[in-house]
Formats: sequence, structure tokens, C-alpha cells
Amino acid sequence: MGLVHMSPIIFTQAVKETVDFYHEVLGFELTGLDDTESFASLQKDDVSLMISNPFPQIPFDEPFFSGSFYFFTEEVEEMWEQCRNSAQVAYPIQNLSHGMREFAIYDNNGYRLIFGQELELEDE
Repeated sequence: MGLVHMSPIIFTQAVKETVDFYHEVLGFELTGLDDTESFASLQKDDVSLMISNPFPQIPFDEPFFSGSFYFFTEEVEEMWEQCRNSAQVAYPIQNLSHGMREFAIYDNNGYRLIFGQELELEDE
């Protein structure tokens, strides 16, 4: 039995504002919204994301995530130009020693989003 897909759920008290951020800044499309506007699903290319008010059975004071959401792309320069002036930048676009060209921003909840593209290896 293999895994076929992963779609993170991010918790927020501001579902509509979060949907707007992902749509306007990153180009995600809304694919579902419940009647109470407390849950939404978004899609861009092969990436899906769910936005939800906190589940009652999980303690929640404020948005938190100890890591980052890493988006692999083949268009990192275009993504940088698209969102660098529309979001809080965690770090600007740069080449890193692990072979990626990447940058990071924060969404409207403070979740860190990293966008990276593999660097092409130079012939030796």
C-alpha cells in the first residue's frame, strides 16, 4: 500500500485572509470552501493545500509550525519576482551550498514558505 499524495492542512483563525494570500500572492486557485467558510482547499499545479480553522480536539493558541513548507519549482526566479514585494521576506533569493537556488517568505499567518530550484551543475 503506497502513498499517493500529501496535502498539508494549515490552521488559522483567518481562513478567508489566508485563501486571499495564497491566491493573490502565489497564484493558488480555490477548489473548495465549506458553507461556514472555516475550511478551504487550494491547488496550484501539482500542489494542494488545505486551510482550516483549528480543530476543536487540537490545542491552538496561534499559528505555529516548527519547520518550513518547501515548494520545489522550475521557475524560482519568476516566483521570486511574483511575491517578493507582496509578502514578508524571510531571506532573499540566493544559491545555497546544498545545490538549490531558493528564497523564503512568510504567509499572512507567519508560516515560512521556501521556494527552491535545483542548481544546474557546471561541467568540470
